[in-house]
Amino acid sequence: MISKNISLALWSWQAVNPDIAVITIQTYRGPVQIINVYNPRVEGVAQTENIISVISLLETEHAESILLGDINLYHL
Repeated sequence: MISKNISLALWSWQAVNPDIAVITIQTYRGPVQIINVYNPRVEGVAQTENIISVISLLETEHAESILLGDINLYHL
């Protein structure tokens, strides 16, 4: 959720896929993107598709980034 104190003109969101959402907030220092990712756990199978998508986002956006979520990499 975004605070009502932040103008609607200063932020946007994008659903990259059902497991990745990005909020971009324009600040006086430039854009900040908050990336929330869920990387599903599948027993015995490395699930990296969402991680690759997030890395691609980090490489293409010219913004400070905060990455958070349930990444489940310890199951690999």
